[in-house]
Amino acid sequence: GVLQGLGLGLVFVPVSTLAYATLPASARSEAAGIFSLARNIGSSVGISIMFARVARNTQLSHAEIASRVSLYSSQLPASILHGDSVQGLAMLNAEVTRQAAAIAYINDFWLMMWMSLVALPFVFLFRVPRRAGGTTVEVAFTACFSSAGSLGSSISSCSPWYCSGRNYDSSQRNR
Repeated sequence: GVLQGLGLGLVFVPVSTLAYATLPASARSEAAGIFSLARNIGSSVGISIMFARVARNTQLSHAEIASRVSLYSSQLPASILHGDSVQGLAMLNAEVTRQAAAIAYINDFWLMMWMSLVALPFVFLFRVPRRAGGTTVEVAFTACFSSAGSLGSSISSCSPWYCSGRNYDSSQRNR
């Protein structure tokens, strides 16, 4: 949970900052709605696809494992080997289902890992957005935080959206 929350914070804040960095102040409210909609739809589609894959892979793995299990196998526990008891067969089916679900989740996490590794080089295609005056957004952030005095006292006046609305030049960087 903590690692996932840290990872999401480290991903969504820079992506949101890049999404809004070059927009004029008048377009930010509409952009926030479209950005949230796209992010939510993308998350929903991704979750649906992965859930469908888990269900399908669980069924396939269950069929594969069940085809290799026999009541006459020497590796089955003694509690299952006592005849054709319904309870023993239910226990065997539950164990096969548990193993099939584990295989399905492992396969899906492998797929997500490979998708992340394929998407990783696209990070290097990001560039620092430039303002109309030729200064970068980093300069605007630096000027905003240095002009605010202490960071804790006026954090609301130094949000990226507030800062990016100003026009700074490089001479204001060291204020």
